[in-house]
Amino acid sequence: MNHPSLLTASANVPSQQQLHHHQEQSQQQPKKRTRVTPSQLTILEETFAISATPDSKMRKQLAQKLQMPERSIQIWFQNRRAKVKMLQKRAIMREEQEAAKARLYAEAAAYVHNHHHQPYWYPPSALTVGTWHRMKITQQDLLCHYHSTERTFAWHIRDSDYHFKMVVSFDTIASIEINTLPDNVSADIHLDLAEPPLFFMENGGDNNWIQCSDFTEGMQATCILRHTIRGLTADLRQELFNIASLDDGLCQVTQFFTTPNTTTPSVAIMAAAQAAGVASSSEPPSVFDQNLLWRHQSLPLGFGWTGDETSSSF
Repeated sequence: MNHPSLLTASANVPSQQQLHHHQEQSQQQPKKRTRVTPSQLTILEETFAISATPDSKMRKQLAQKLQMPERSIQIWFQNRRAKVKMLQKRAIMREEQEAAKARLYAEAAAYVHNHHHQPYWYPPSALTVGTWHRMKITQQDLLCHYHSTERTFAWHIRDSDYHFKMVVSFDTIASIEINTLPDNVSADIHLDLAEPPLFFMENGGDNNWIQCSDFTEGMQATCILRHTIRGLTADLRQELFNIASLDDGLCQVTQFFTTPNTTTPSVAIMAAAQAAGVASSSEPPSVFDQNLLWRHQSLPLGFGWTGDETSSSF
């Protein structure tokens, strides 16, 4: 026979299932986050400034002083150290970004400084001297530069790993003329020189040049003084006009032909003069007038010349 008191005691003891259910509920309930008051935060920050890693003794003293669990203080210091580390990383990244920007700006400024007076022509399709013919196949095969302050042209030619250039002084140019080809798409610029150009080879890169002998086939550029550049008519006409308009010497020796072998410079000048209303007589203009009127008759269609223009590029 069961004793009544034993039955009552066993009824009050929770079952294993009830204990498991109570444990699950307690786990599912979110833990309350301990909020730090402004006064507590001030003391914690002051302590962190002295020591970012307080030992157990210091944490206990803070716990008593702030009426906070020691575990909460330990977690606060851990989070504070992580925040400092994150801010340091951000500062380093910001410094690296600023350094990268400064480096890019410096490189851009250096490039502008080095190339401001040396824009290059619109990439030509070919350069011919006598029977020596240089075709442009890749972007760097052939570039035609001009330097307005030094008053020079330079034909840059790359062959495998070698980089050559011919330098033509404006003062050695006897005449420049541009002729439109029968296809009305391409044109030839003929430069007739009074003396051969200078020849250079790049030595070790970094725009370090040494003078060399004539590198053309049979050294033709030394004895044949006509250089022919071929390219698109519209581009060559406009850029040649831009360059010549910057230099009085080139202006005097440059001639434009609107159609192949049909218009002479004097006829073109007189026609431009009559169209502009500058000269009404049938007599050829004077040398001064020709130089003045050249700017009118040479102007490519749809392009306006301004006297304050300082640079252009092909």
